Amino acid sequence: MKEMIKKMREERGGFTLAELLVVVAIVAVLVAIAVPLFSSSLTSAEDAVKKANERSVKAEVTTLYLTGTDEQKASLNGSIYYANEKGDLTGPAASDGSGKPDDAKYTYEVTVTPDANGGAPTIKVEEKGSGAASGN
Repeated sequence: MKEMIKKMREERGGFTLAELLVVVAIVAVLVAIAVPLFSSSLTSAEDAVKKANERSVKAEVTTLYLTGTDEQKASLNGSIYYANEKGDLTGPAASDGSGKPDDAKYTYEVTVTPDANGGAPTIKVEEKGSGAASGN
């Protein structure tokens, strides 16, 4: 009987507690390295989306300014544009926030400064609340 118990103990497979602790430690180190990398990637992707939205708003405002009537040009200064996560733009909207879509994630305010000599205007698009701006 003693031999049978001894044989069963020797044949038992599996991992020891020490081996499992080493594996857990290695996984913890990998997670500690990977999480900041992924979060910084998300931040840079978010910044890229914001810049792309700003360029889209600026292109639309420029087109409206060049092809619009004087009344339309005057309404562009201080106008608000909204963008959702997909990058779909809505605007120009009133500066009081009316007309804001339910899925709007980003809000951009436009400032148009006409050139005194009749040249191209300076168009500034600023994300509201973040302070990030892009000018002409």
